[in-house]
Amino acid sequence: MSDDEIVAGAPGATSIDARGSEVKPKYRSWRKKYRKMKTHFDDVMKESNSLFVDEQKLDALSKRLQEQNE
Repeated sequence: MSDDEIVAGAPGATSIDARGSEVKPKYRSWRKKYRKMKTHFDDVMKESNSLFVDEQKLDALSKRLQEQNE
């Protein structure tokens, strides 16, 4: 099972598997999951912002060079 899968049932609930023994569902840390999601989102946003700034700088540079050539 991956960390992204959701385990059904109450946190303290147990179920019985095919062999007749009790099986407790794995504990999922929602705080850890959303912290990972937030760091990934922040990294992607930082990259996006840097690409946007670079594009704006290049656009200003191209306009300046175009004016110099005229």
